[in-house]
Amino acid sequence: MVDLEHHSVVDVLEDRSVESAKAWLQARPTIAVVSRGRCGLYAQAAREGAPQAPRWLIVFI
Repeated sequence: MVDLEHHSVVDVLEDRSVESAKAWLQARPTIAVVSRGRCGLYAQAAREGAPQAPRWLIVFI
């Protein structure tokens, strides 16, 4: 997980699962914007784990 505003790595998840990303996002309810690559698993994790972040910035990497 990366803070794009401050250009810094904030955490590294143990795996690339929906459950891990979702849990990480749920533990941080103040997240306002979710930026992700094209991976559909992360889209699902963002929808379920950070519903308070309705704006999406999709980064193609």
